[in-house]
Amino acid sequence: MAKAIGFKNVDEENSFDCRKEKKGPDELSYSLLDKFCEKYAPVMSIEKSTNQLTTAEITKAICMFSADRNFKSEHVKDELIKRGYKYCVEIEGYKIVFKWLVMEVL
Repeated sequence: MAKAIGFKNVDEENSFDCRKEKKGPDELSYSLLDKFCEKYAPVMSIEKSTNQLTTAEITKAICMFSADRNFKSEHVKDELIKRGYKYCVEIEGYKIVFKWLVMEVL
């Protein structure tokens, strides 16, 4: 009722809305992704790839070392696309799985 008359709620004025401030991933997460890219080079076909990894697998591995809660699969996907990595589509059971085609660099 107070809002309808035009009074400000003191709690609203002093409260912090966590949705307003979005933190991005930290530098450690991106440096770990750089290390991943040094070890696994992009390839253009399944025949040339030595591994096929999902975005979730890559993200989970990076987050195990960095403990960055802001580093999401979307960041990994966007970065890998920017760096020229390609993915293939596999059918596992009744679902479609997208896997990145990579070749381990020795």
